[in-house]
Amino acid sequence: MRKKPVIQPKSVKRDEYGQWTHPGFEAFLGDREGVSIQELNAWLAEHRLEFASVYLSQTDDEQAQEEYFEKGSPDLSLWELRPPSDAPWFLLSIFDQEDGPCQLWAKRIKQSMTLNRHRKASPLSDIRAGWRPVSDRRARKLRKRGERVYWVESLDSMAWLPEGIEEELPEGVIEASDGDYEAECCCCGEWKPIHCDLSDIPREGYEHYCGGSPMCCP
Repeated sequence: MRKKPVIQPKSVKRDEYGQWTHPGFEAFLGDREGVSIQELNAWLAEHRLEFASVYLSQTDDEQAQEEYFEKGSPDLSLWELRPPSDAPWFLLSIFDQEDGPCQLWAKRIKQSMTLNRHRKASPLSDIRAGWRPVSDRRARKLRKRGERVYWVESLDSMAWLPEGIEEELPEGVIEASDGDYEAECCCCGEWKPIHCDLSDIPREGYEHYCGGSPMCCP
């Protein structure tokens, strides 16, 4: 059975209050009003994502600020969706909270070695040692496989310590889920599954075509 792919960008259809949440992120939140930063980080790592928050109070969107802060309207429809940079961000949620309206954006971490650099730079010794925070669902799956998963006090989370050292992936290739890999098509820019063996892919200069070749890529 094919494993669930990492979360993908979705078309944004805002409700009558100008709010919206990505269905994948909504499924993660469930009925909870909020989650701990440790659990959020575990979910982001599982989906190879990093996130950034944009608050209405910190923008120059005067019309939306006047509507919300001065007129007291809960409608965020006037607030334009603006990612934090030109990088390929996609929206996880636009919502109202105690600190005011917020846009939560995410982007894909393209290479596992990028994740490794983040871990090595972490101020937490357990992260530098290789422990990875995981969600409860992921922890159950890993335990069934016989992996080492424990509650790590310093991370305030269940965490997984992989066996051995991770093999670096070819440039531009990510592990979408355990054993499933994706690459960004050099023509259409979509992230698509890789069906060949990783040993057939050069470590540098690899150009991926989602249709299999330059002739059949859309």
